[in-house]
Amino acid sequence: MLDSENSYTALVYGTSALVAIWISSIVITALDSVPLVPQVMEVVGLGFTVWFTSRYLIFKENRDELITRIGSIKKQILGSHGD
Repeated sequence: MLDSENSYTALVYGTSALVAIWISSIVITALDSVPLVPQVMEVVGLGFTVWFTSRYLIFKENRDELITRIGSIKKQILGSHGD
């Protein structure tokens, strides 16, 4: 069971996440109402997708590098199994 300190922390994080999502929704709606912004964002997304694919997914060495990077980030976030 959660004690009061953990409950308070979870409540603060949950509320903060909801506020952040709400503010993000407002910002995205405002940007979407500007006529040129959605098309520019689509081009930026397409450009990033092409870059990511050409950088990490085409050659085996680069895929291995990506897998190694993902593994190290997971290890930093979750910690090692021996801890």
